[in-house]
Amino acid sequence: MGARHFGARVARLEDPALLTGRGRFVDDIRLAGALHACFVRSPHAHAKIRAIDTSAARDLPGVHAVLTADDLPARMARSQIPMLVPNPSIATPRTQLALARREVCYVGQTIAVAIADNRYLAEDAAAAVNVEFEVLPAVSDCREAARPGAPPTHSDLASNIAAVVPMSYGDVEAAFASAAYVFEDELSFIAAVP
Repeated sequence: MGARHFGARVARLEDPALLTGRGRFVDDIRLAGALHACFVRSPHAHAKIRAIDTSAARDLPGVHAVLTADDLPARMARSQIPMLVPNPSIATPRTQLALARREVCYVGQTIAVAIADNRYLAEDAAAAVNVEFEVLPAVSDCREAARPGAPPTHSDLASNIAAVVPMSYGDVEAAFASAAYVFEDELSFIAAVP
């Protein structure tokens, strides 16, 4: 029988290095010639992108590139990131683009990326990117988003409901009719649609 972990103290292997300041993290790795990237992210839950001005960011010393969707290869710029678990019940399969092009649909959606000599220059360049937004109505409650007439999460969709999957087992109506107590609750499985 193997080592017993339930109900026993398990020594963590990483603790001695972390507690003595010898722990290493990804940020501690230094590679010669490595560049650093910082993403420009949406501050809005839903908005149209009217314009992106990267000129000030590109002119900063130490900045190698500032990329928007227009700078990406056509297929990458216009195609959604593949859905990892496709399902035929999903009426409108939707994932995000590598970089948002015309619309952002959640706070934090990536719009541009600044690449520079170090992290601080990349962050400064990202802060210098000017994005002009037209803020659109948004909804942050999943139940509200599923109701008719809710603001759309994507402008081109008529509904925020990605899939309806009816489920039952046995004679549901007879079970409810013969039950001593019946409790009703709204049960929705809501998946965030980026």
